[in-house]
Amino acid sequence: MLTDPQRKRLNRGAVVVGLGALAFTGFVFYAWMNVANPPNERALGAMEPTAKYTVQREAFGWTFRPTGKRPMGGIAFYGGARIDPRAYAPLARELAADGNLVALMQPKSNMPVLEPDVMDKAIRAHPEITEWLLIGHSMGGTAAAMYAEKNPGKLAALIFLAGYPATTTHLEKANLPVLMIAGSRDPLSRPERMQQARKNLPPSAQLMVVNGGNHAQFGSYTGQVRDFRPMVTEEAQQKETLKLIRQFLKAVKPLPSP
Repeated sequence: MLTDPQRKRLNRGAVVVGLGALAFTGFVFYAWMNVANPPNERALGAMEPTAKYTVQREAFGWTFRPTGKRPMGGIAFYGGARIDPRAYAPLARELAADGNLVALMQPKSNMPVLEPDVMDKAIRAHPEITEWLLIGHSMGGTAAAMYAEKNPGKLAALIFLAGYPATTTHLEKANLPVLMIAGSRDPLSRPERMQQARKNLPPSAQLMVVNGGNHAQFGSYTGQVRDFRPMVTEEAQQKETLKLIRQFLKAVKPLPSP
């Protein structure tokens, strides 16, 4: 039978062990939060400036700017959870070459839902841009919808790539053009689930599907878990995505013409 001093020592030991386990768990979670899925070689190649666009590192992330002309408008990207923003460089460079300033936003811990208003940093840094639209991939789409709800009238348009608003976000009455693009081989943001989420968006919201596309290939990165094998190449999926985005922008004209 334990004496009182023995019980006290045992209790102190249990507390020390418990605190140690809690601290270790917190360290592991912090490390996990701050390790982003890296861009692949194609994305890193797209970060190199060309005759069509320049690339600049900024406090909030990176910007792509068309060479030799004033940008028509601004396009901000919110990436997926724990995805390095540079993974969206292949899409950014094409939209910049079209004549837009494109901002790849880098929120806290690369988690857009932790800083859904990070886009404001790009807006403040570029007062010359008067019209902005926001593109969100995966969880970045959830954060983008949060931003749109909190800032009515601030966005010219909203685009979801394999993402959708949270059930607590309501944009049904927003005067906002919305495009949703899904991949038919995406188990994480299934087209059916995105269709269901349309009830939280304006009635005019469009849903388009890239046949054979999966979740990860809307970006260009490695390390996506629980995704399905795509039936198209990354380049082909992004080419179709750009086609749908350009058709949408041409139809709704959210940004000024050149």
